[in-house]
Amino acid sequence: MSSSTIIKDMKRDLTKKSRELIRFQKDITKHYEIKEKYLKQLRGIDSGLQELDLLKEHEDVYKLVGPLFVKQDPAEPNANIVMKIGFISAELKRLEEIIEDLEQKQNGKMDLISKVEHRLESLQDWQEEAGFDFDQCRHFGNL
Repeated sequence: MSSSTIIKDMKRDLTKKSRELIRFQKDITKHYEIKEKYLKQLRGIDSGLQELDLLKEHEDVYKLVGPLFVKQDPAEPNANIVMKIGFISAELKRLEEIIEDLEQKQNGKMDLISKVEHRLESLQDWQEEAGFDFDQCRHFGNL
C-alpha cells in the first residue's frame, strides 16, 4: 500500500471519527437541555411544597379539576409533590450517568482523533522529506 493511499485512508478515518465526535457532542447537549428542564420543574415543585408548608391546619387546599376547584385533603398534594420530586431526582441521576458516559466516550474519541492527526502529520512530513510521491514510482512496486 502506498503512502498516499495510507494518507487517504487516514483522512477518511479522521473524518469518520470527527463525525462520531460531533454526534457525541450533540447527544451531550441534548441531555444537558433535558436535565435543565427537569431542574426547572424541580424548582417549581419545591416552591409549591414551600407554599404547602405555610398552610395552617384549618386552611383548605383546592385542586383544579376541569373548570372546578375541588377541596382535597392537604396530605394528598404533599404526597404528590414528594412523589414528583422522587421521580425527577431519579431522572436527574439517570441523566447524569448518561452524560458522564457520553463525555467519557467523547474524550476517548478526541484522544483517537489526536493520535490519528499526529500520525497523519508524521506521514505527510515523511513523504515531503522523501521528496517524491510513492504512487508515481512504479519501479518500487507495491510499497
